[in-house]
Amino acid sequence: MTICPHCGNNTIGIHSKYWSTAAHPVKCKHCGGLSYVAKPHGTAWGRALVILPILALGGVVLTGSIWVVPAAVVAWLAVVGYEALVFRRTPMVPAAIASADDAKYWEGVGLRIVGVSLIVIAVVVIANRTS
Repeated sequence: MTICPHCGNNTIGIHSKYWSTAAHPVKCKHCGGLSYVAKPHGTAWGRALVILPILALGGVVLTGSIWVVPAAVVAWLAVVGYEALVFRRTPMVPAAIASADDAKYWEGVGLRIVGVSLIVIAVVVIANRTS
């Protein structure tokens, strides 16, 4: 559970906290206040998890030894644990209904831009294949 920034009670579940955004804030079960996580993307260590298997494979090739794989697994688990701890301690940011509505509007604008862009790309690709 996470502390609500409005009432200070420990009422926001970790799943709700994880899925909260400025456009879709979570509602406190005690006071009804809205809040979200401002930085849901984690730390640089969490983003580095993507390259850890590549580094482990490179270590196996360079050293010719398999001991690098268990070390990489331990490092990966340590980083995942660290990310979970950091996320659990990340505070919630209070939100108002007006700001959530504004964020939903701009989220919709962005999704429309992406949709139109995908349609244009599909039309160009299909047109190039037929000519």
